Amino acid sequence: MTARLVRMSKLEVAAGESHAEAIVLLRRCGPEGASAVAQLKRLLDAKTTTQYSAILIGEGKAAQLLIVARRLVEEMDSRLRKA
Repeated sequence: MTARLVRMSKLEVAAGESHAEAIVLLRRCGPEGASAVAQLKRLLDAKTTTQYSAILIGEGKAAQLLIVARRLVEEMDSRLRKA
């Protein structure tokens, strides 16, 4: 996974195998990145279960995860447009 984040007008990239690198990178944003950290962490926590079968999480949980994913994408898109 490659995670990209704009911080203080410079692009920082985590391009390792560990998804935890993306969380560390987001935490560097300080308090304004807290929402994105929480959203990404929630999605990554569900990743193992969801990658094998949507049946394992159910429709309700899948719908919740889609909402979280959309919020994360919207927040990152907004940050990149402001940079």
